[in-house]
Amino acid sequence: MSEVAVRGGMVYVWRAGHTKVWQALKAGKVPNLLVSLAIVDNLRRDTVNLSGHSTRACVMS
Repeated sequence: MSEVAVRGGMVYVWRAGHTKVWQALKAGKVPNLLVSLAIVDNLRRDTVNLSGHSTRACVMS
């Protein structure tokens, strides 16, 4: 996963190396959304530290 964004009540996920959205989910359907985003952010940081490649996670309303 290269990016996760929350926009307009939807959670969008992009796969690494792709420009099209891989998954789009209603934010209300994601259990514990804030916890899930925190986990994604921590995993993203670990991935960047291990591989040296950049990925992004962002939250937008």
